[in-house]
Amino acid sequence: MEIRRNWKILVGIFICAIGIMFNGSVNAHAISLYTENRFEVMDEIDNPGNFNGGYYAGKERYFTYKVTPKETGIYKIYSETDPEKEGYYNQNSLRIYVFNESKQVITTLDGIGIDGEKVYVEANIYMVKGKSYYIGFGTYDIEGKFVEVTMSKTDLVAQPKMKYHFYFDTSFTGDTEYVKGNYYWDNENATLTLDNCEMGPCRIGFSASNLDRPNGEKYFFAVEDFPTVKNIKVILKGENKFISPLNESDEYTTMLFVRGGNSLDNNYVNVGIEFTGGGTLNIDQDYIVDLAEIVGDIVLNDITLNINWEKSALLGRKVFDTDSNLKIINSTINAKLHFGRALFGATADIIVDDSQFCINAVWGDEWKDKQFAGIFYANDEVLLNSGELLIAADPEYLELLEKNKYCSLGMKKEGVEINKDKFTYVSVNNVDISKLKYTLENTTYIYDGKAKTPKVTIPGLVEGKHFEVKYSDNVNVGKAKFTVTGIGMFTGKIEGTFDIKEKPVENKKTDESVLTDGKLIYKKLADASADGKTAGKVQVVGLQKKNLKKITIKAVVTLDGKKYNVTSIAANAFKGNKKITKVTIGKNVTTIGKKAFFGCKKLKTVKINSKKLKVGKKAFYRKGGKKLTIRVPKKLKKKYKKAFKKAKTNKFIVK
Repeated sequence: MEIRRNWKILVGIFICAIGIMFNGSVNAHAISLYTENRFEVMDEIDNPGNFNGGYYAGKERYFTYKVTPKETGIYKIYSETDPEKEGYYNQNSLRIYVFNESKQVITTLDGIGIDGEKVYVEANIYMVKGKSYYIGFGTYDIEGKFVEVTMSKTDLVAQPKMKYHFYFDTSFTGDTEYVKGNYYWDNENATLTLDNCEMGPCRIGFSASNLDRPNGEKYFFAVEDFPTVKNIKVILKGENKFISPLNESDEYTTMLFVRGGNSLDNNYVNVGIEFTGGGTLNIDQDYIVDLAEIVGDIVLNDITLNINWEKSALLGRKVFDTDSNLKIINSTINAKLHFGRALFGATADIIVDDSQFCINAVWGDEWKDKQFAGIFYANDEVLLNSGELLIAADPEYLELLEKNKYCSLGMKKEGVEINKDKFTYVSVNNVDISKLKYTLENTTYIYDGKAKTPKVTIPGLVEGKHFEVKYSDNVNVGKAKFTVTGIGMFTGKIEGTFDIKEKPVENKKTDESVLTDGKLIYKKLADASADGKTAGKVQVVGLQKKNLKKITIKAVVTLDGKKYNVTSIAANAFKGNKKITKVTIGKNVTTIGKKAFFGCKKLKTVKINSKKLKVGKKAFYRKGGKKLTIRVPKKLKKKYKKAFKKAKTNKFIVK
């Protein structure tokens, strides 16, 4: 991914996202996977096959063992304590958490109570020889009590038998249509491919189950310890969109989730999820919804993410939240930050490489009444290795953001590492609207005595909120004017014109050589004989029926009672047509002119019956659209493939 250093260029890029409404947060985890000093270890164990020990619960509430086994296998971890002198127990008094050297969560389990006398927790953990694992215990309201810990190697053999599942949860929406476009689920490779697909309103669920239960017992393991176990992968192709389920209650839901494996009662494994493929994901959310919250790692690799969370910005939810690591690689994030919440959260690390963040943050004084929000928040480390952060906000907010190293309050500064040579930070507190790209709904009108007000669109901005539009000289024939003026942090003006033309005189025949069959317009090249024995020649020059989607150019047509061979298609005949999807070309056509179908983005199929055809330069060149399928006579496939390639046809296949 190319990293641009010129801040003026960055502003231009950033503006594409400047009005996008976003909000994100990091929730407080009941048990942090890391101690106050991050990875503080009370004891190191290299023989977990036969360990008996324990500790007295203190105010810190956490006690962590670093375990490096000398043998690979499944180890039973057990801990118990007397929770309360008065005789009642609290299962939350004791909890186990296990993660590996990569800071990936293997499991977290609550305690189990017995007859009000004690609370215990146990788990079977698969560990690999020579690797280190962190086995910790969280305690609550038992300060000063002794917590017994034992570890032993079992005879159980781990042979994971994985089953992956993908499904739609429509509990919030009922039987509404929730998929448009193409999607493919590859169960064997745990991969979901979205190809210009719109999903929602619904929740999107995944699960990874291990059906292997030796002696009926569940064991927990790190995904990276078994090469055959896969993380979930979501491949994005083209433009894709998630529409959240509507949830107007005070509870929040998650748009995309992976079933967690923190239980002895199910077969789920704490796998991670990776978004990749080079495509775009647009998020459209109305209420209290997170995008993704999982136990395993989250990886964003070579994607563009656009967040549009207008209404829920006031409620402050998060984009991504993981109990493990969040990695952002070679990606572009366009979003809005809101009061009191960070965009990206991880209980372990957040790692950024070669990625661009275009953030429209808060402005005005409202944010001062909330907890200060940054872009990132991790319980352990934030590593900004390379990339750029471009943010627009009010000056006082920007000052605090830079002071906190772009992280929310509570994130320890020593936990943030920024490679200042490769990670660029640019801030602005106002934007000159004249530098932005815009589109006009229509540039030409026919005079009808009414005022013309074509809509002005600036990507990411909202008319009336970020800019206003005024029109003048927009009734009579001539050049009409419009002026776009920025509001608030958006300054400057955009001025432009559009045309109002006279209404053309209908049914006035100006050219005897122009003919039509009601669908297509033809130009006469050679007249037919009076006796009808010799057919004339015509060239297709355009459409008479403007809403035609499927065009058939016949070999012979009858016009004004005479027969004509259709021998060519004129240059620019259908240039820029936005409706044509299929074209059939007759056997008498020998020439297709330059740019005849140039820019026909919806054109998908061309069938050619002619055996001798010359294709003009860029006759089928298109920016955007799907791959063009060109069907030709079987024996001429190679010849036509060469001809279309020479004509600079892009994105095509000859069949």
